[in-house]
Amino acid sequence: MQENERSRERAERLNQVFESLLKGRQAERAEQQEGGEAWLEERIGNLPERAQGEIRAFERKLADAGIANPAKRAELTEEKIIAFEQTYQDRRFTVGEGKHMLNKAFAKEHAVTWLKEILGDSPTPEDLKKIGLLNADANGLKAVNDLSSSHEKGTEYLRRIAEVLADDENPEAKRLKELGVEIRLPHTAGGDEFGVLLFSEKAIEPETMEEAIRLYESATAKVDASDLVDFSDEGTLLRYMGISERQHDLMDETQRRERLDAARAEVPKGFQMRASASFGAATLYDGMISALEHQSKPLSSEDDFNRAVDKIVGGMWDAADKAAMENKTAYKESLRAENASGQDKFFSKVLARTSEARVLEAKLDAMTMELKKNETMESELAKLDALMEQGLMDDAAYGKNMREIRKKYRTVS
Repeated sequence: MQENERSRERAERLNQVFESLLKGRQAERAEQQEGGEAWLEERIGNLPERAQGEIRAFERKLADAGIANPAKRAELTEEKIIAFEQTYQDRRFTVGEGKHMLNKAFAKEHAVTWLKEILGDSPTPEDLKKIGLLNADANGLKAVNDLSSSHEKGTEYLRRIAEVLADDENPEAKRLKELGVEIRLPHTAGGDEFGVLLFSEKAIEPETMEEAIRLYESATAKVDASDLVDFSDEGTLLRYMGISERQHDLMDETQRRERLDAARAEVPKGFQMRASASFGAATLYDGMISALEHQSKPLSSEDDFNRAVDKIVGGMWDAADKAAMENKTAYKESLRAENASGQDKFFSKVLARTSEARVLEAKLDAMTMELKKNETMESELAKLDALMEQGLMDDAAYGKNMREIRKKYRTVS
C-alpha cells in the first residue's frame, strides 16, 4: 500500500514538473523571437575571436546563398555557434578516420537541445524515453598501466574500446537500428569512461536498453589487448607478482627463476589479455526520475526552465553511471564465481592483483623508511655514547639529548 502511495505521489510530482517545463520552453521561444539578432549577437560576443570570424564568414555565405528568411538564418547561425560554444574534443587519442572523440560536455549540450525539441512538440512524459544514454566504464585500465609499465599502452587500451563505440557501422549499431534506435555522438567522459547517445522516433523499451548493454559488452570483450599486456614477457610476470624493478635487482638468479616459475604456473594455457567494459543505460525519463529523487538538489516545478532541463540531463547521466557501476560489480563477481572458467578466474586476479601489489609495495616502502630512520637514530645515539665515554657530556645533558633524538624519530624510550 505504501509503495502504491509513493508511486502516485511521484507521478503527481513528475506531471507538475513536466507542465513547468512546457511553460518554460514556451517562454524561452518567445524570448528568442523577441531578442532576434541581439540574442545571437550576445552569444557570438562570448566566443573567441577565431570563432567569431568563422561565424561572420558563415553569415556572409548565407546571404550570398540568398537565404533571406531571418528565422532560418538565425537557426543556421545558432547551429554554428553551438559548435564553438564547447571545447568538445578529447585529444588523448583518435578513432576511425583520425577523428578525436567528443567529450561529455558536448554530448550533454546535444541532449539538452534534443530535450528542448521534444518539449516544443506537444509531448507527454513518455516522449522523454525517445532519448537515451549508453555509458561504459572500462575495466582493467590500471592493470594495463601497471603490468605493461606504460601509460601509453593504457591509452591505447582505451582507444580500442572507444573505437567500438565510435563505429556506427558495426554489427551492434546495425542491430540497434533494426530495433529503431540510432547510435549518436560517441564521446568520452574523461578517465576510463565513455558513452553514446541513443535516439529513437518512439519510446525506447527497457528490453532494448538491456540488449544494447549486452551487445556492447560482448563487442568490447572481443577486443584483443594481448600485445599490450604480454604474459610471455618476464617483466610482465614479475610485475604481476608484485615485484618492482628495485626488488628484482636485489634478487639472485635462483630467486628470480623461482618467482618467474611461480608466476607462469598461475597463467592458464592460452590466456590472452582482453578488453573489458561494464555498461549502463538510461533515458531522459529515467533522468527525470533520478533528478526528482536527488537527495540534495531535487528537481522541482519551482526550478527555472534551463535549470530544470540541466537537472534532467544530468539525472540521465547519473542513472546510467549508477547502472554501469552495478553491472561492473556483478561482472567482477561473475569472474570469481565457483563455476567460472579458469581463464575468467585468472582475469579476475589480473584485475585485482595490481591493486594488491601496490598495497604491498607501499607497505614495503614504509618498512624500508622505518628501518632507515632506526639506523639513523642508532647512529646518532652511538655518537652520543661516544661523547659520554670521552667525558665530554654530563648525565643531565646525555639524558636530554637522548630524549630529543628519540622524540625526533618518534621512538618510545
